[in-house]
Amino acid sequence: MMEGLPEVSSLSRRGGLVWVEFKGHRRNVFTNPFEFPFKYGDTAVVEADRGQDAGLVHCCKFHTPSQTLEPTPVYKVIRLANTQDLEQIVCLREREKQVITSCRQKIKSFQLAMDLIDAEFRFDGLKLTFFFTAEGRVDFRELVRELASTYRTRIELRQIGARDEVKRWDSYGICGRRLCCVNFLQSFYAITTLMAKSQNLILNPGKLSGLCGRLKCCLAYEFPHYNDQAELAVPSVEESEEITGWVDISD
Repeated sequence: MMEGLPEVSSLSRRGGLVWVEFKGHRRNVFTNPFEFPFKYGDTAVVEADRGQDAGLVHCCKFHTPSQTLEPTPVYKVIRLANTQDLEQIVCLREREKQVITSCRQKIKSFQLAMDLIDAEFRFDGLKLTFFFTAEGRVDFRELVRELASTYRTRIELRQIGARDEVKRWDSYGICGRRLCCVNFLQSFYAITTLMAKSQNLILNPGKLSGLCGRLKCCLAYEFPHYNDQAELAVPSVEESEEITGWVDISD
């Protein structure tokens, strides 16, 4: 959750800003000029680039001039989703399954070195985004033309990395908690082995890697503390220090 945005309770809340989550755990903030009352889990129809989108409400906030919020809201909430809107979302999710199967066949026919991960229709049906992974750059211009001809809508192919791939799915880490990238992270940190070394962790890839196969994001959480401690003056090996009082050595 974004810092400064209180969690919406089971009761309806009115607020000038609304935090909305879309498919694949994509999140954004929208203004709520008409102050529609929302509760956690409600579906909101919002503005999008040249159209409309819909997602689940997570937070509300009363906007005050003295407070700043990142990212800065660009679009606004249009309405609380009605029954017809919810039925449309269900239909789009079902249609996406067919689209993924069809697109994978087209990728195979064009012999493209890419793996299709997911497909997402925008709520208004005016845009269809495909998410894929690949080792390098892929010339998918012919594929885009074929997809646009088939589905008669705006097509976007977006190449994502291993971390973004895992974020699009809901899972749990070795700690037993929901993945950080799914739960609250808005962007990925640059994780290095230096962070593990400073925390005296064993450099075992199997222990330090997450489900994405990359170093765990949580290695960055306590790194600043360990880094600050390393800068403190500590006695050298040659120096000695007298210890007074009882010391328990039973362990």
